[in-house]
Amino acid sequence: MDLFFENFNRLSSTPLNILQLKKLVLQLAIQGKLTAKWRLVNPEVENASLLMKRIKEDKLASYSTEGKNNIEKHIATIRQEEVSFEIPENWAWSRLGSICNKITDGFHNTPKKIKEGKIYISANNIREAGIRWSKCLFISQENHEELFRKAYPKRGEILITNRGAGCGTPAIIDIDEEFSFQNAALIGFNQNLINNKFIFFF
Repeated sequence: MDLFFENFNRLSSTPLNILQLKKLVLQLAIQGKLTAKWRLVNPEVENASLLMKRIKEDKLASYSTEGKNNIEKHIATIRQEEVSFEIPENWAWSRLGSICNKITDGFHNTPKKIKEGKIYISANNIREAGIRWSKCLFISQENHEELFRKAYPKRGEILITNRGAGCGTPAIIDIDEEFSFQNAALIGFNQNLINNKFIFFF
């Protein structure tokens, strides 16, 4: 690892190396190798298994009785053969559904656009650099209410395009105003327990 940092400038000297370097840094990060020394001097950091327990308790507190009976019912247990590398002992593997309290998509019908009204975006507005609100469209209050009820998007949650050339592109919602969307999935979670940048980069 020390050799990696010593040669960082050389490795990042060409565009091709930069692309490979990004992949390497990400791989080292998810294996916990970039934070090994930091963890040694910060042993008080909460164990991931305890955090997972708190996330589940938080989800249970927000669900109806019926929802509590179904929570994580259809989330498959992570099998050993799915684990491709070792992680630090105080980390934990998890499926996305286990840490999120909302995974849904937008409306599938296209509402009528108008010159002024409630904000409406599609996959074309979603970029990794952020959502292009300046390019948004507008729909009626009636159409908005129908679409908004399906997903209830809010600041800090993540939209992911699920149609077109940019399929899979994520963006963090950065406005408080209500809006509707199409051709995207929405991921919601307790932002006091989970950093949305972590989910975004994942």
